[in-house]
Amino acid sequence: MAQGQVLGESQPILTIEGLTNSRNRALPTNRLLTDLMSAGMLLHGISGKSMYRDRDLLDLAKGMPCLLRVSQKCLGEGGDTTVAAHSNMALHGKGKSLKAEDCYSVWACAYCHRWLDQGKAPQDERETAWLIGYERQIDQWQEIADNPLMRPWKVEACRRVLKHLESLNG
Repeated sequence: MAQGQVLGESQPILTIEGLTNSRNRALPTNRLLTDLMSAGMLLHGISGKSMYRDRDLLDLAKGMPCLLRVSQKCLGEGGDTTVAAHSNMALHGKGKSLKAEDCYSVWACAYCHRWLDQGKAPQDERETAWLIGYERQIDQWQEIADNPLMRPWKVEACRRVLKHLESLNG
């Protein structure tokens, strides 16, 4: 399978009108969400047809700074434990025993990833924190995609994900 490939056919996970969280409650409207929505970054999710998977994109998280930055124990720039933390929203393909698409991931240290997936914070708070981190993530992918001094596989992984996101939004 080629990197950045869209996999298989699947059934729609959830029909969503507007921007909602995994409990189908409207998310709080703020400037960040409005900007991301108008940029077309959040509303497409899973159309019921495919999943975007890219191992290089996930591997890119290793050694990178935490972009989630939510835990009091956040390791920040110390990327020893950083991994790609996938969205927990059905909007992004999350389902029972199914991770969201790889294009909906944010670099997170072990502490922040644990807070996101197993924390006691309300679901709405965790989803909003993920969205804020996702804005940072897209900026990081763009910086890497535009940097000719980075390793080619990193540049290509970022270009693929950005191209994929653009294709979803028209």
